[in-house]
Amino acid sequence: MVSIGEKPRYVPRLKGLTPQDAEFRLKEEGLSINRIVYEFSDLYPRGVVINQSVPPGEVAEKNQKINITVSLGPAPTSLEIPNLKGKSLERARKELEAVGVKIGRIRYTYKPNLVPGTVINQSVTPGKAAVKVNSIDLMVSTDQPPEKEETGDSLARP
Repeated sequence: MVSIGEKPRYVPRLKGLTPQDAEFRLKEEGLSINRIVYEFSDLYPRGVVINQSVPPGEVAEKNQKINITVSLGPAPTSLEIPNLKGKSLERARKELEAVGVKIGRIRYTYKPNLVPGTVINQSVTPGKAAVKVNSIDLMVSTDQPPEKEETGDSLARP
């Protein structure tokens, strides 16, 4: 008997789906997400796929990885420092970029009950005029516990 090989895999349409739904649709076809990029969009609500690196309907290789772009919603229009608490570091970076402010220092703090990369605090109060601010320091959650400090008692003894 002669094998005709595997059936072709077609890249599904991901635009308009949530990243989770897009990942599920890709897995159904034996594909996966490689990288997720976030951008502001006036056309799509926050949290939906607005672009994909391989067009829908194109034949794909087994295990091929697809990049997707996810909407952050409309860009902020005021030139005030936004409230970044509770937002992802990626969204905070985009919102600050939109008002012309850079992220200064990022300090990570162990918060296992929060999604890693969530902004917990910011060094500049929301609502302040962005033109008066060069950079903002952020405190961001991590799920990695702090390293235990070594003491003289914990060293191995001969």
